[in-house]
Amino acid sequence: MRARLHRRARRSVTAFLLFALTGSAVSCVYFNTYYNAEKYFRQAEKARAEAEAEGDNSRNSRGRTQYVTLYDKAVRKASIVLEKFPESDYVDDAMFIAGRALYWQRDYQYAMRSFRDLELNFPESELYDHARLWRGRTLAALGQSADARTLFSELVREGSPVGDRAGLRLGELASTEGDRRGAIVEYRKTLDAFPDARLAAQLWLRIGLANVDIGSPARLDSAMVAFDRALSSSPPDSVRYRASLSRGRVQHLQGDPAAALRTYQELLTKGSFRVWEGETRILIGRHYRERGLLAEALTQFERVRDDFPLSVVSAMALYETGLLYLQEYGERERSQEYFLEVATEKRGSRADSLANVVLQTCADLDGLIEQIWIADSTASAILFPPPDTLSMADSTDLDSSVVVLDSVVAVADGATTDSIETVGVDAIPAPELPPSLRGYAAALDSAGKWLPLVPRPGWRGVDADSDGKPQVARRPSRREPSSTLEEQLFVLAELYRDHLVLPDSAAVVYEALVERFPESDQRSRALYSLAWIHFELLADPPAAGPYLEQLVDEYGPTAHANAARRLLDLPLQRTAEEEAAQIFVDIEALRAAEPELPDRWMPRLDALAMEYPATVTAARAAYLAAWVTENTIGDSAAAEARYDSVAERFPRTDFADLVQRRRRSQEDGFLAKISRELKTLGKAIPPEERLFVIAVEPDSLDSTSLSRKLLGFAMRAHRQEEFEQAEDLYQASLDEKQGGNGNVYAGLGDVAWRQGYFEDAMDHLRTALKEKTTSLLPQYRLFQYHVQQSQEDSANRYLRNITRRDRDNPQAVAVIDRFPTVASAEPEMIEIEQLETIDLDPSEDNLRLPDASFGIVEPPLVRTSVAALYPSDVSDSASVIVDVLVTEEGRPDCVRVFRGDEPFATEAIRAVEGYRFYAAEDRKEDPLEVWVEVVIPFQPPATEAASDSVSVATLPDSLRPAVPSGIEVE
Repeated sequence: MRARLHRRARRSVTAFLLFALTGSAVSCVYFNTYYNAEKYFRQAEKARAEAEAEGDNSRNSRGRTQYVTLYDKAVRKASIVLEKFPESDYVDDAMFIAGRALYWQRDYQYAMRSFRDLELNFPESELYDHARLWRGRTLAALGQSADARTLFSELVREGSPVGDRAGLRLGELASTEGDRRGAIVEYRKTLDAFPDARLAAQLWLRIGLANVDIGSPARLDSAMVAFDRALSSSPPDSVRYRASLSRGRVQHLQGDPAAALRTYQELLTKGSFRVWEGETRILIGRHYRERGLLAEALTQFERVRDDFPLSVVSAMALYETGLLYLQEYGERERSQEYFLEVATEKRGSRADSLANVVLQTCADLDGLIEQIWIADSTASAILFPPPDTLSMADSTDLDSSVVVLDSVVAVADGATTDSIETVGVDAIPAPELPPSLRGYAAALDSAGKWLPLVPRPGWRGVDADSDGKPQVARRPSRREPSSTLEEQLFVLAELYRDHLVLPDSAAVVYEALVERFPESDQRSRALYSLAWIHFELLADPPAAGPYLEQLVDEYGPTAHANAARRLLDLPLQRTAEEEAAQIFVDIEALRAAEPELPDRWMPRLDALAMEYPATVTAARAAYLAAWVTENTIGDSAAAEARYDSVAERFPRTDFADLVQRRRRSQEDGFLAKISRELKTLGKAIPPEERLFVIAVEPDSLDSTSLSRKLLGFAMRAHRQEEFEQAEDLYQASLDEKQGGNGNVYAGLGDVAWRQGYFEDAMDHLRTALKEKTTSLLPQYRLFQYHVQQSQEDSANRYLRNITRRDRDNPQAVAVIDRFPTVASAEPEMIEIEQLETIDLDPSEDNLRLPDASFGIVEPPLVRTSVAALYPSDVSDSASVIVDVLVTEEGRPDCVRVFRGDEPFATEAIRAVEGYRFYAAEDRKEDPLEVWVEVVIPFQPPATEAASDSVSVATLPDSLRPAVPSGIEVE
């Protein structure tokens, strides 16, 4: 930019004098406007960098609002330059500022248009490749990774000045998709193409991090080499710091923690890394903690809090301190004080988010403990030792209403320390509690009411801030109550294991589950969880051995036993679930072949459910049998008994849940909801019940909604080749909404193309691509147009776009089969003679808006239909297309014929007026009024009889009965 300003400043004196009197004021105005746009953009960039440095943007709404507002000001100023001074020298600069500002505002569609306009109108601009790079970033942000990858690859291949940045983005795309090896390949290719790039150090750093993330010890040496290369490539301080820090991480992973610590401590001696000192000390603190040096770890965290107050790193130091007290000392109350303090230190930071997760988990624990306390007075007898065996230094200081136990203590209502022995605690050997379980207190108030383990005044309504002013404090919501004690304990164990990362505590609860519920079908799950905790989390395979061997001995061919065999390096056995699944497949094949003869296959479903009672497939078979009894056999009483059996015999399966939902639906009057779901499962929909959504009826005079309705009807007329009607409707849609209506221009272009008005078609189609760059329909017609004009380069470009983005079109797939490189990153040029032999037409899907574009989540369905009667005075076959507005109540309204002749049309309307529907629903499950298209077929009675005689041949392959070889089905 600076070079351009110098170049412009060297304009001739003659030119300056010529315009001095007439243009100086205008030039000053547009330069000042552009300068203000640039100023706001710089301020926004700075504010965004500061907000991102503070961590979680989703919680730091104030920081995001600040930079979004500044970006908006930059866009407004840039727009003034574009609108009022279109001939100025700063138009391309203004477009580039506007595009980037819109990108950071997440207004990706308009950002795309801005970058695309710069490319189309200023191909000689020094910002041309920069705009392409940012357009690629915008495509990636929109989820169009393939298009973004194509654009980045072109920049790399062309040796663009921004090629190294494009290569970096290619690697990031691969990494985002979880392809670490692919990312390394992209980074290395970029280094090969741009060996002297400014981003060389950054690329080497990314290569090293990707090698570490792969997780293989064999990759660590490669990672270390990459970090060393990054350090030797004249890196900026930020990259030098990250590479040095990562070297320490690799040393730690290679089993040399002393060398890792020396690397971290050396970072503290470099003045250029002062800005990251807090981060370094937190890492050193974690290092000390992993080695069991807890006092040294706390010292590092405290140093960060003292030296960098009210910062992101001090908030993280508070979080780490709380985590240490919770996980190492088991001091839950003290740890929660630190977690609550994180929000005061730096609200919206990542540490604040992490602390809130822990606080939420603690609230969940309290809820579960309360349920166990109330529900089962003997749980403590299995789980926990009596108070005098806990060896708690402060246990004698507790009053008689407080029992020092594990966090899952359960005592009868009103129980005290004097009465606890009446539930048989003395007879239970006292397990040694892990440190994380000591220091927990379960308490009752003077009225015998449950108190949370750690009272948090701020969660009871109102707290006071530092100035003494009352403020509403945050309160994490509690988990919905579980239905049984066993389920509660499983949830509790998983909270310890997965959320608080307290494997010892989780093991205590899993041990209790194994002992307390010896006949449970979930006992193998608890045993395997115990084994996995010892094997993986506690890194103690010998301790896991007995549990694994018990699983193998007691649970034979089951999933958990096979998982144990894998850890013990024993051969696997075929599970009962696998055997049951194969039997179910065979039964389904028989049912599909003879759906009207349930007596042939229903006994097999019952036998399967009886012979494999511990499998999910058995539950599935039992549920299917109940459903068939209700819907095919029609015996509702027997069906209810079967449904009850499913809920009783398979209580922890999705099918039991479906039974419960069915019961609730019956009670609440929403049985139609489940009926709607079942209607779409495993049943072919008759032609007269197939609904094609045309549009949503607007509920207001909003021009955008009306434009979309008109567009839907235009596309339907277009599909039916009613071109004049389609053109009128497209134009009406455009009259309602001028901008952002790319589908309308695409439709107008295609209509003109099909009618032979090729130049008019090109105008509309090019406008369509400007309005909506992702539109496929214009690409097809532009490909055909450029082939007609023998414009080889342009035709190849559109062909590449089509084959890369429309793999659902069989013609596009055929082109790829014929020209394998056409959709690759480096396609070969196809000569015009070959292009002329390609048949490539857009599919009808390009003329149909998806339901989601109307806000429809659940499409409308026919609930009940009325058969259309064949008129007595005709003998031909016919079809009538009927448009119907389905109301929110599921009734037909405004039924009219789109296409069809009498007397069929009148009969079709009569039939559809008798239909009842399930209404369409939006995301909130609110009903929508929707226009749909129904095709009513009419066949002479003789034809219908003939079609019945060959109905097997019309079945889809998956539903046909097996046919012996050598026999043909007509």
